[in-house]
Amino acid sequence: MAIVDIIEPGRAEDALRRQHDLLRTLIDNLPDYIYVKDVEGRFLTANIAVARLMGVATPDDLLGKRDADFYPEHASAEFRADEEKVFRGEPVISKDEPNTDKLGRRTEILTTKVPLRDGAGKIIGLVGISRDITELKHKEQALQSALAGREKSVAELQDALGHVKTLHGLLPMCAFCHKIRNEEGKWERLEAYISSRTEADFTHGFCPECNEKHYGVKMSSAPPPAK
Repeated sequence: MAIVDIIEPGRAEDALRRQHDLLRTLIDNLPDYIYVKDVEGRFLTANIAVARLMGVATPDDLLGKRDADFYPEHASAEFRADEEKVFRGEPVISKDEPNTDKLGRRTEILTTKVPLRDGAGKIIGLVGISRDITELKHKEQALQSALAGREKSVAELQDALGHVKTLHGLLPMCAFCHKIRNEEGKWERLEAYISSRTEADFTHGFCPECNEKHYGVKMSSAPPPAK
C-alpha cells in the first residue's frame, strides 16, 4: 500500500506535466496572442507571439510585467480600463485595438478578454486572446476604395448617358432646304436639329466641289493629316 501511495502521486505529476507541455506547445505555435493576467494587470503567462509583440526574447520575460512597462501612458491606461471592466465581470469581446510597436509600426489587433475565476467563482484575473488583423484591414480599405471608385465610375456613366441622345428611325427631311421636321411638327435646320439632340456641334466651311463651283478653286478631297 505504501508503494502505491508513492507511485500514484508520481504518475499524477507526470500526467500534469504532459498536459502542461501539450498546452504550452499548442499556444506557442498559434499565431494569435494568448496571455493570462492577475487582477493587478501583471502577466502570469503568455505565448511566444505575445513576447514578440511586446519586444522581449521569451514569454518568461513578461512575467510580473504590466502593459505600462511596454506602452505609452495613454495606451496602457486604455488597456487597463478594459481590464477593470473584465474584473467587474464584463467581458471585452472582439474589440478593435490599434497597436504601435517600438519601431513605430502600426498594427490592428482584435482582442477578446474574459474573466478568470477560481473554484469558488471569484475573479482572480483574466484570459486574453488577440489576433493581428492588419492585413485584413488593408484588404478591407482597398475594397472600399475600389467600391468607391466603381460607384464614381457608375455615377459618371449614368451622367454621361443622361446627356447622350441618339437619333433613330425615319427623319422627315425637306428635299430642297434640307430642314428636319421635329416631334412637334415644326421644321428645323439640320444643324439645329442634330445639335439639340446630340453632343455634336458644327463648324462651317466649303467642300471641294462647292469651292470649285463657286470660287473656281480646286481643292483636294482628302482629309487633312492627323496632328
